[in-house]
Amino acid sequence: MESRTRVSSYLGLISWMYLHLRCDVLAVESRTRISFYLGLINWMYSHARVDIHSGNRTLQTSLPYLLSY
Repeated sequence: MESRTRVSSYLGLISWMYLHLRCDVLAVESRTRISFYLGLINWMYSHARVDIHSGNRTLQTSLPYLLSY
């Protein structure tokens, strides 16, 4: 949970730096693209954590089954 908070704060910092350091009008398209990619990375990280945890639960459930052979 701590690493997820750290990643979120880094993504927020990167987003803030990009939005405040790039103020020209021509950067609107690339800013939108960067925001999309940051959101996608955040979504992938959140769902990967869920998948890892469910994978661990599956492994813990199947481990006694495998050891019984």
